[in-house]
Amino acid sequence: MLGSELIEAIVLIRVQPGRDMEVLEKVRAVEGVKEALGVTGRFDIAAKTSAPDADALGKLTLEKIRTLEGVLYTETLVAVI
Repeated sequence: MLGSELIEAIVLIRVQPGRDMEVLEKVRAVEGVKEALGVTGRFDIAAKTSAPDADALGKLTLEKIRTLEGVLYTETLVAVI
């Protein structure tokens, strides 16, 4: 990511049981989400995101993704290299 103008991050998302596909489609529609996949493990969805700065990344995660109906919690992994 060095030299890039955007901050990139992976947002890991845990959803309510049985709502995986519904939430996945909602996440894919969020502006700033470049790709979202259903995954196995502790989380249900992994979303690749980008934003112009840390403030915008926070808003993307906290206001657009975490507030989606069916989302239980998120964990954001910010790219550093």
